[in-house]
Amino acid sequence: MKYLILIITALTFLQTGFPSEGFTKFTDSYIPEGICTLNAGNLVVASVDSDNVFQELLTKFSQNAAILNQAAYSETGRMKYDNVMHKIWILIDKQFYLVDPADLSSSSFFDITSLSIDTDQIYDISTGLPFPSSLDPINASYSDFDFIYRGNQIDLFVAGFYQAWHFILRIRLVSQAVQSAAVIITSGATLSPFDNSPHGVAVNSQGIVLTTLGWPGTVTNSDQPVYFGIDYPEDPNQKPEYLFDSYQSFSSCGMTTDEYGNFYVASGWCGGGAAGGGSSCVLFLPASLDTVFAYPFQSLYANPRDVAIDNENGLAYITDADMDYFGNNDAIWVMQMSPVKVSEEINSQYSCELFQNYPNPFNPTTKISWQSPVSCIQTLKVYDILGNEVKTLVNEYRPAGSYEISFDASNLASGIYFYRLQAGKYNSVKKMILVK
Repeated sequence: MKYLILIITALTFLQTGFPSEGFTKFTDSYIPEGICTLNAGNLVVASVDSDNVFQELLTKFSQNAAILNQAAYSETGRMKYDNVMHKIWILIDKQFYLVDPADLSSSSFFDITSLSIDTDQIYDISTGLPFPSSLDPINASYSDFDFIYRGNQIDLFVAGFYQAWHFILRIRLVSQAVQSAAVIITSGATLSPFDNSPHGVAVNSQGIVLTTLGWPGTVTNSDQPVYFGIDYPEDPNQKPEYLFDSYQSFSSCGMTTDEYGNFYVASGWCGGGAAGGGSSCVLFLPASLDTVFAYPFQSLYANPRDVAIDNENGLAYITDADMDYFGNNDAIWVMQMSPVKVSEEINSQYSCELFQNYPNPFNPTTKISWQSPVSCIQTLKVYDILGNEVKTLVNEYRPAGSYEISFDASNLASGIYFYRLQAGKYNSVKKMILVK
């Protein structure tokens, strides 16, 4: 990623396959913050009650902006929908809750302040050295988060802020129970006086985490895109890096990804060079992370807070807590995507291929090979003719490349077996025959 070029504008829309049109208003909403999309095109928004500013609401909307359900909360936060548990994760202060999307009732999940958090190996990206200062994650503030499933393990990444430092907290859960928690990356770079809240963070299906951290030597507008692999710091080859070698910046509030691994960022401003600036926008970064496209709001007071993607209907939703301070223009905006063109562009990067094992038939060993042009979590498993899993050959994040592995079936009976490769969104099954 060392020679990427940032393409960005604060005035006009750029040519790209992402949105086919600009923003249109989905519905008014008073000081909206977190947002997530559900199955069947519905969405849930966290906002303040316009009739009682001391009360917050979770509101479930249909595709045509009809209110399907609403629940009152004393406080709300950022949200992500979990397709495995069929629950909404919501982060309120330092507490995670699970929300039932049907009636919007919640149950406690776990509290960050109850965790034993490792701060012994924090990497300072601005210096490339271990972080020398005291960082207290228990007393930090948190906002955005994202997670990725790895079998029965969940890797959860939370964006935090403590005193003058932004950081990423990684929490690993197994069977929904917390197994470990560690602050893994921060930036000791000088921060803007206004840059005192947690940044955005998102993790895509290829196992890449994106966030923003300070850039060394700058005083204002110093937020820089940073990426790393989900197995950092255990795998030093996945260590955090600035996305661009030169000073190119944008702020980040909420972030999310789509089914192709592309990133979307709700940004308060964007710019480049010596602390340049621009209007509020939504940023689109393809999964290849080789460019950035900016889609600005026309209002000078726009204040995008979070973004969510409806993959089924090709829509991007954005919450906007307009900075006129009166709530007159607060709204949820929607932008039509061009899913066919995006699919073609992203799928061209996914020319993964699983090859026929050799030899076949075999006794008792054979070789299985495949290739993936992108870095992602790769899983290769063997099943019997009844669909029972008999062997896991690979289950880990791997860089782009070609691979080969030997399968020894000495302990298996003769018969037909199947091997299945999952690499990101790629999925393929092939048959092999064991003859003894």
